[in-house]
Amino acid sequence: MEIRPIVSSEAKSDTFAGVSRGPESLHRSSLHRFCLLLFIVLLATAPPSSGVLLFAADHAEGADARDDLARHGQRRRIDEIFAAIAPDDPGCAVSITCDGELLLKNAYGSANLDYGIPITSETRFSVASLSKQVTAAALLLLDQDGEVDLDDDVRAYLPELPEYRAPITLRHLLHHTSGLRDIIHLLQIEGRGLDRVTGRDRLLSYVFAQHDLNFRPGSAYLYSNTGYVLIAEVIERVTGERLNDYAARNFFEPSKMEHTHFHADPARPIPNRAMSYIRLGTRFGEFYRGHADWIGARGLVTSVEDFALWSRNFTDNRTPLDDFAERMTERGSTDTGWQLRYASGLYAGTYRGIETFAHDGNYMGFRTQFLYLPDEEIAISVFCNRADVSPYSYAVRIVDELLADRFEEELKRYEGEYEHDSLRARYTVTLRDGDLYLEHDRRPAQRFVHRGQGEFASGSRRLEFADGADYFTLRTPSVGELTFRRRGDPLPDDEPSDDGL
Repeated sequence: MEIRPIVSSEAKSDTFAGVSRGPESLHRSSLHRFCLLLFIVLLATAPPSSGVLLFAADHAEGADARDDLARHGQRRRIDEIFAAIAPDDPGCAVSITCDGELLLKNAYGSANLDYGIPITSETRFSVASLSKQVTAAALLLLDQDGEVDLDDDVRAYLPELPEYRAPITLRHLLHHTSGLRDIIHLLQIEGRGLDRVTGRDRLLSYVFAQHDLNFRPGSAYLYSNTGYVLIAEVIERVTGERLNDYAARNFFEPSKMEHTHFHADPARPIPNRAMSYIRLGTRFGEFYRGHADWIGARGLVTSVEDFALWSRNFTDNRTPLDDFAERMTERGSTDTGWQLRYASGLYAGTYRGIETFAHDGNYMGFRTQFLYLPDEEIAISVFCNRADVSPYSYAVRIVDELLADRFEEELKRYEGEYEHDSLRARYTVTLRDGDLYLEHDRRPAQRFVHRGQGEFASGSRRLEFADGADYFTLRTPSVGELTFRRRGDPLPDDEPSDDGL
């Protein structure tokens, strides 16, 4: 399949319609150029047979940007990240957006092994816990509209819930600080597990029968699917609509997500659906069995192309939820003020020093990942229908590819020879394929993974470079801390003493 950049405004409107944004800030202009460069690099490095579909909204700066291609050089294609997936095996679909525009969509492997149906960017997956983003957005919209208050006692909407020693609020459910036992564990203890008869009413009956909590609400964090099942129930009781109808009206339709829904009825046909598989020795066996899902905590069925439209709202919001990105990425906290990593269906984190918001999904052979880099306005969705892969690993390798030049430029300054005078030890730091290696003439080179802010890790060993890269501190469990200076530079004044080594 040939590469097809869509450049006409008519074609663009079929995917990502334009938005009147007013005067663009310098940051937005820089992002636009950055995303255009990414498009051109991917276009230049993807071979005609790759199947990669690339889109760019505006090529006005194309001539200037092509002049920069020499700086990028040859790089691994996105296809190579998924090269181990055979066409007749279960696989993955991927989409990438930059500055709100679809940069790439592609697919690898088979959606259905019985009929040999390939995965495409429109294949629909059960995305498991990625559903929590939509459920959280729906609750935040109700809060914005004054129909609920996040600090309301949940029993105001669900009086069947036991009256605990301290009230559970909607905010506790949103940020996993409720103390409620996870429904997964309750079903496992009961011996029922994932079966066809454990529907919504039965799930709620299990929750309402729990008269004890894991901890006092608000005092700690513990991931709980139960909280998001209850959020869905609250939304339905407040609005009089099923979560799917409320989400469709306020989020899916404004975002043009035509192939997305909450799948509450296991008998409902799903066009273009992917089945899921588990590896059984040298072959794959079917995993998914059409179970009714836990709407709210899970249950969303969508494609990577539709989820790219969802991710666009973090840049160009099309939904009635004001300040979409800010509300969705606002992190929770405990009663003592300890800030959580969990926001609203998203985990806050960093990758190689870059701020990220992400969430994964894991359900009966479906493995999914959403990764959002707010400063770069890059969003990556990877949906897989096999249990033996890590979509997160794929997503961060895509980040490595997209930002390769940036990472390489940052890491170049650490290269050089470093020595420790009193130990007569000398190390060479080299850069290979985007990673740092610590070399010694009497031992193999050791790869260190960048953790950001001049910090690197290799197993239990840690490297921490000074701001000017004039020296680094090597930390190991067996020796402790040793500081090595760049050859020709003085040791830092505050270097730890080596007495006793």
